[in-house]
Amino acid sequence: MDSAPGTYILVFHNAAEFTVPVGRLGSTTILTGYCAYVGSAFGPGGLNSRIARHKRKNKVHRWHMDYIRGHMNLVEVWYSVDSRKVECLWSDKLHILGGTCPAYKFGSSDCKCESHFFNFEEAPNFDKFNKLVSESLSIEIFDNS
Repeated sequence: MDSAPGTYILVFHNAAEFTVPVGRLGSTTILTGYCAYVGSAFGPGGLNSRIARHKRKNKVHRWHMDYIRGHMNLVEVWYSVDSRKVECLWSDKLHILGGTCPAYKFGSSDCKCESHFFNFEEAPNFDKFNKLVSESLSIEIFDNS
């Protein structure tokens, strides 16, 4: 994983529906199936540092994702090494792919997006996602399976 800045999508599978308190968002229900979370890594350590943190299940709750991470299995990480901020664009594309929002403002408290976290009945398809985003973005996939 690169330590450069960039944007990433974490794709999770959860075997059972669960409800958990998520900071100021309150109780959030995550449906059985798949979830995708869009984040960015523009701080120290870039993508390598941020994604390594999200891979850990037990940690201090700093971001919305931290509250639910321990309940789901990480299956894929999609990322782009790029200094452009494309989190909101990517969130829009996940919504177009059929993602539903389990909690208003999840992961998007610092922008105008409804959410940066989406539930899917089936695993979101990387190739379809890649076709939806700009051809000028170079996206690589890292598969944890």
